[in-house]
Amino acid sequence: MNKKRQLYVNGKLIDVSEEVYRAYKREEWRENQRDYRAKKCRNADGTVCRKDCKTCPLYLAGEGLTGATLSLDAFVTEDGSPVEFADKRVDVELEIARNILKEELEKAKLQLTDRERLILEYFMDERSDAEIGEALHITKSGAREARYKLFAKLKALLSDFADYFKK
Repeated sequence: MNKKRQLYVNGKLIDVSEEVYRAYKREEWRENQRDYRAKKCRNADGTVCRKDCKTCPLYLAGEGLTGATLSLDAFVTEDGSPVEFADKRVDVELEIARNILKEELEKAKLQLTDRERLILEYFMDERSDAEIGEALHITKSGAREARYKLFAKLKALLSDFADYFKK
């Protein structure tokens, strides 16, 4: 599963993990599978015909595919009203960019000093500058300055991703 793949994201070819590649391609593969299934006959309960169409008497008689297209008409509640399906689609490209950025942030953390990692950890724990300063035995303004320098360093380390989240 650790095989590296490549995808076009924002017009750039990006190396991604097998997991990210599969998540990105999943919808395309589903659509291809739907197209394939639509070319097969179905019986009344929706089971796909396993016979070869070239030997099927119904198909050869010119009746075409029988019941090939599944219908959502069968999805109704007890009172006959249609079942509502929530749209759970996500912006896959944005999610991939976020996952890549998370991976790069972890790599960038390795380039930070122990003190900078500690400041980042305190910041991520939603500690104030005063609390960070107290933990590091420096003033509040010293903690703020250290935090600004840390974010400037992270911004430089992650500069390749500056355009990913601009809309």
